[in-house]
Amino acid sequence: MGRDLLATAPTGSGKTAAFVLPTLLRLEKAEARLLRNGPRALLLAPTRELASQICGEVQRLAAGRAFKVAVVSKALAATKDEAGQGVFSGYDLLVATPMRLLQALREGRVDLRRVRAVVLDEADKLFELGREGKKNAAGESLEPDKSFLGQVDEILAACTYPEVQRALFSATLPPLIQDLAGSVLRDPVSVSVGLPSNRSNYTHAAAVPESVTQELVFVGREEGKLLALRQLLKQGVLPPILVFLENKERARELYHELCYDHLRVDVMHADRSTEQRAALLEKVRAGAVGGAMQKAGLDT
Repeated sequence: MGRDLLATAPTGSGKTAAFVLPTLLRLEKAEARLLRNGPRALLLAPTRELASQICGEVQRLAAGRAFKVAVVSKALAATKDEAGQGVFSGYDLLVATPMRLLQALREGRVDLRRVRAVVLDEADKLFELGREGKKNAAGESLEPDKSFLGQVDEILAACTYPEVQRALFSATLPPLIQDLAGSVLRDPVSVSVGLPSNRSNYTHAAAVPESVTQELVFVGREEGKLLALRQLLKQGVLPPILVFLENKERARELYHELCYDHLRVDVMHADRSTEQRAALLEKVRAGAVGGAMQKAGLDT
């Protein structure tokens, strides 16, 4: 029906297919693709790694059809087609982090006026207020908004197609995010799989499938974290293992500490190149290495 959508479901429940398949079907029903002059669907994700993963799923689900799909990257944005036009004019569907897409938009490399559908995956992360730009004495911004919310707002403003559909998918929707979603969606249909996470009973437990076991370990002091982790590893666990940390400095420190334990360990953070991060993810998928991973900043 083309209604805006607000959807919550536990991790691992199939959210990617839930928004990719309807998006592809909607594009198939649109006018014939006689001439591509701009993307007709956007899938936004908070990190490049997640964007690449989503793109792989889109390509798998669109196999045998004529859709052209790509992840927005700095290298691709600088490419020109044979007519000298921005390369993104030749794609039906783009998957991107907000900042990378916004850079291409501000440079005039992509036209979003034909976009029929915009999907925000991991909406709770995309709508985090984050870090604001510098302001003058009057409180006016002196530089572009660096928060996901500001980036998403600017992208949505550029999608001027009258019947554009917006959909938000997330494992969790705390009260603040619900308020922000209300400013983006127009009379949305709400779908919640599993326990509802409304204002009165909001809990992260509602976002975790029953197959996942959670445990909280009290360590007393900062140094106790490393000791507790080493004890956990000695008890025997099945790799690969992901360890998330607050920032890249702590990720590096833990990586070097675990190297002394002769573990097959590597580290991922925003200072590593796209190629290095992609190679590491392949090693993790193959079970060749565990990983110490920075919690945030993977979209740069």
